[in-house]
Amino acid sequence: MEQFLAGLRTAWREDEVRPTSKPKEKAPRGRRRPDPFVTVTALMREWFEAEPWRTSRELFERLQTEQPGVFPDGQLRTLQRRLKEWRREMAQKMVFGGEAAGETPERALISANT
Repeated sequence: MEQFLAGLRTAWREDEVRPTSKPKEKAPRGRRRPDPFVTVTALMREWFEAEPWRTSRELFERLQTEQPGVFPDGQLRTLQRRLKEWRREMAQKMVFGGEAAGETPERALISANT
């Protein structure tokens, strides 16, 4: 028993996990591939802002019609994620006013109270 207790004092130095330790937070994962819509993002954003009720599939089909053979069907999911971000930004602007798109409501409250 004494040998076990003596080893506890130095076990953490040998990469032993202590029960009180917390796992380190991982950094957010960035893009792993080049953005396929980098050349048409501004155009797509204009279409979205002009007609926000359109689905991502409708916008994607319009893009494929205007630029045939450039965007394969497999890139629809990427556009769906992009539209989800744009809709989130638009909803935040509608709910919280003209705040910066990157500013969260919590940060706005903190900066307003200081």
